[in-house]
Amino acid sequence: MRLAFAGCKIAVAFLLSGSVGFAHDGFLSRWFARSDQAKADQPHWMTPVVTVTRRLEQEFRTDLVIERTSTGSELVNFGNTKGLELIPTEHMELILNVPPYLKLNQAGAHDGFGHFALLAKYRVLSANEDGGNYIVSLFLAASAPTGSYTNGVAESLPRQLLLERDGGISTCKVPLASGCPQITTPPPATPSPLTQRFSIE
Repeated sequence: MRLAFAGCKIAVAFLLSGSVGFAHDGFLSRWFARSDQAKADQPHWMTPVVTVTRRLEQEFRTDLVIERTSTGSELVNFGNTKGLELIPTEHMELILNVPPYLKLNQAGAHDGFGHFALLAKYRVLSANEDGGNYIVSLFLAASAPTGSYTNGVAESLPRQLLLERDGGISTCKVPLASGCPQITTPPPATPSPLTQRFSIE
């Protein structure tokens, strides 16, 4: 069983809001005009709980996830590897993920911070509600083993091709090179309808 609290989008007015009043013609004004255009050219679906959206977003996000593992213990994940999301170009998003704090509630297991992770998202094709309401994105993620004890994922370079239309999601993992390690996760939980998705590997 997985309980997920909706990601808390914390507004950082001087950095993430398009209504910055002190930089009408400067760097921030151009940045927000570009990111606003990028968001206008894609569907305006709600950001999913727990998982990452295929759309380009600019925000600071954090989640709290409580997951019952196969051993019967509860894994509490503060942060859920979310963080600062920026749109530097009209087709790309960079996500700097804050290391989550994992409370394992299991005998012999140590609580602590997980690993630092980066995610690059490239939007290949998209159209808003007036043009078809679909999106195709490429994901490239990397993590560094900075977590305490053995919390977090192994050092990895996962990659995915994600296609979405009218809220339906298909996921294809696209190999980049032989020997590239796969991402690992904490003990599996009972699947939740909120987080299931079709995957081709």
